Amino acid sequence: VPFCLPPDLNRGTIAALEELLGPENAPSLGRLKRRLGILPAPPRAPRVVVPIPHHPRRVAV
Repeated sequence: VPFCLPPDLNRGTIAALEELLGPENAPSLGRLKRRLGILPAPPRAPRVVVPIPHHPRRVAV
């Protein structure tokens, strides 16, 4: 099922929010746009896994 914007939240109202809130709220508006599917998700760096060397357990004597 494709996601649809609510009728009162469309590209025009989001543009009006951008004008009203100003550039200091750009990160929040960007998240809103990504959640609504208006902007694509930002590219992520590949996950790096660093192996932890195995240390043998000490045996109590």
